[in-house]
Amino acid sequence: MKPKKSKILGLTALTPKKVSGFIIILILALSFFSFKPIKKYFIIESVKEGKILFIHNYEPGMKFGISYIHSVNKSEIIEYFFLGNNDAIYLSSAIFSSFGAGVSSYPDEGLKPFLFEKDFIKYEDINRIIDDFVIFIGTEAEHTLLISSKEIKLNKIALPMANIRIRAGKLSLAKILFGVDSYGKKRRITQQ
Repeated sequence: MKPKKSKILGLTALTPKKVSGFIIILILALSFFSFKPIKKYFIIESVKEGKILFIHNYEPGMKFGISYIHSVNKSEIIEYFFLGNNDAIYLSSAIFSSFGAGVSSYPDEGLKPFLFEKDFIKYEDINRIIDDFVIFIGTEAEHTLLISSKEIKLNKIALPMANIRIRAGKLSLAKILFGVDSYGKKRRITQQ
């Protein structure tokens, strides 16, 4: 006697073996796509642990700034950056209130001269590539990320006395949704 075929959505009856095979294939496919980096983001991560601390939607040519209090002359400096080709980060301009140790005293050769405004000095069109953008989060510098009309204190997302790296790159769905990297470690991520 031939087994009776029942039609469920046009398919023959599903056996437990077929169902378990289908579930295994589905789990493998979801796992693959969950850990495969899919979308590009602006990323801040800790240098020591490689922990993702902050992500922001990536836009080609996007601009952002870092403001901080200079350690020697104790004045505020704001540096502006943009993401260029191949996700490279470029320093585009800087604003500061006075010259001093560690602050440019003249523009690089071939660049525009400083612009002297009422309350600040502006150094424009620098366009210098930053090969590895690492910032030491000090205890008094008050490093602040300026991005998309927001100000984010970096000591709120990273510990003082730690190094952070700013970069652009792809992240997997697992990292974004669960803060889990490809090794299964839980991560804390701030997303904007």
